Amino acid sequence: MSSFTVISYSPKLEMVSLYNDKFQLTKDFSISLIEENTEKIYRITISKGAIWDGLSIPKPFRWFMSEIDYTNELYSAAGLVHDCLYASELLSKSISDDIFRSILRSAGMTRFKASTAHLCVKMFANCHYGIKH
Repeated sequence: MSSFTVISYSPKLEMVSLYNDKFQLTKDFSISLIEENTEKIYRITISKGAIWDGLSIPKPFRWFMSEIDYTNELYSAAGLVHDCLYASELLSKSISDDIFRSILRSAGMTRFKASTAHLCVKMFANCHYGIKH
């Protein structure tokens, strides 16, 4: 498992809530991360208009983690970045999943919650890798 650290991101994640627990980006969003063991820097820019479903948390489990957090933009960006990496296939599924976990940790999530979300993504999101939204 690779470990990343967020080194910068757009100052504001601007989005609107759509139907069926979907969200749409209303302004371009950028994030930069560094891979700790290689010092490689990843710069990811997601264009205005991108649609995602937050962190894809099933409703019965939203007591544990919310799908979106309007007060923590980096937390909300974790789902956006992960969904866009999966759709674009620019990075491997494994690296995309590791970036997701690292963004959650950078957003202040406990290691337990971020690791639980990471495990769920690894176990249940295989069928979504490469699917364009």
